[in-house]
Amino acid sequence: MRILLLAHDYPPTNSPQGLRWGYLASELCKLGHEVTVLCADPLGRSPPFPAWAAGPEIVRVASRGLVHGVLRTVARLRLRRRMDDHHAGDGLAAGFSWRNHAVSGLLRVSGLLRFPDARRAWLRPARKALQEWLRTNRPDLVISSHEPAVSLMLGTECVRRGLPWIADLGDPVLTDYTPLHWRRRALALEAEVCSRADALVTTNDATRDLLGTRHGVNASKVTVVSQGFDPTVAELGTRSVDLPSGGRELRLLYTGRFYRFRSGKELFEAVLRTPGVVLDVVTPSLPRWLSGYAEIHSRVIRVRQNLQHDEVLAVQRHADILVNLGNANPVQTPGKIYEYLGSNRPLLQVFQKVSDPSNAFVAQLRRGWVVPAEVDALSEQLARLRDKKLAGNLTEGMDFSMSAIRQHAWAAKAVALDRIFHDVRRHRRHTFTGLDPGLPT
Repeated sequence: MRILLLAHDYPPTNSPQGLRWGYLASELCKLGHEVTVLCADPLGRSPPFPAWAAGPEIVRVASRGLVHGVLRTVARLRLRRRMDDHHAGDGLAAGFSWRNHAVSGLLRVSGLLRFPDARRAWLRPARKALQEWLRTNRPDLVISSHEPAVSLMLGTECVRRGLPWIADLGDPVLTDYTPLHWRRRALALEAEVCSRADALVTTNDATRDLLGTRHGVNASKVTVVSQGFDPTVAELGTRSVDLPSGGRELRLLYTGRFYRFRSGKELFEAVLRTPGVVLDVVTPSLPRWLSGYAEIHSRVIRVRQNLQHDEVLAVQRHADILVNLGNANPVQTPGKIYEYLGSNRPLLQVFQKVSDPSNAFVAQLRRGWVVPAEVDALSEQLARLRDKKLAGNLTEGMDFSMSAIRQHAWAAKAVALDRIFHDVRRHRRHTFTGLDPGLPT
């Protein structure tokens, strides 16, 4: 099939949705699909396009106006303030400077003024580019990647032209962190997407069920396709970016962002309470409520930023334990927990809600431990794990076989999408011909 993907974020952008569709689009090409991606233009001096995302044709469109200029400033600042790869604690204040915080604040203000957020600046030029592309091309299917929601808004243009449309809802449009004055519009956009899309894709069961409750979406219209992992990309010519560490320390690693709904503060405090434990953090931005810990205790909490995706994967393979911070709202599952699977390292799932589906996920895979986001409970668990490492039995009884996780590889996720594509085309064909969908054609 000829597939058009509408995705504001796409490699080399390292956002969760950028990584998701970088992998999925590449795997869909391997299945024989012809994929074209309409995405935002990289900002400033971007890193090289990753080999693992090769395959699709890419049409990049730059945003316009003040917001676009601000984003370019962010990109330049991050490049200038790049932290030294081999000294995790050095230069922390420079790496996360006041300039970065100021620009981030300006972006937040811009997001308060434009729905759905500051990335609205991409919509008009992207719509013009889409219209031009559709004059000479007709895809069999269109997919919109969320978030940001601007990609969903662009998808409605294709619906008006009668094209089959699949909406990939990594998160609901209306979430806990949606600004109060945008919540009505977010709910309306979410309802429009649920009504007009031929099929919906979510990353967990909770989001699927939420859409059913909010909008009466039939469960048959929604397919869960979670994030995935690539078991080979970390091996492909990646230089070692291992962090320095004594052999007797229990070495934790967290790679990802911090938010108010997963602050990481309990983890930082528990590490400081537990002798013999070191926490390495790779993150694009360190919030103020955590920066003090890393500045004062730089030998125990070591932070780096701006590593590329393949470098992050390499770091993960050298940790004792990989930490996943669960969200306060279990409707959203951090994709990082799936990415970690490719490292063949044990997981520490730190949950805020007992209902977090990642708790059962880790337990069923026999890949690690589940502990609440409470300082005392975390410190006690870390002490036990430190002692297990010293005794040489940290991973005793765990299952690191590929057979246990193969269904979570990106290739398997692409196969699931391929089935959705064929179901949508079959349903469309039967609808327009008046045939019974249950009968062979």
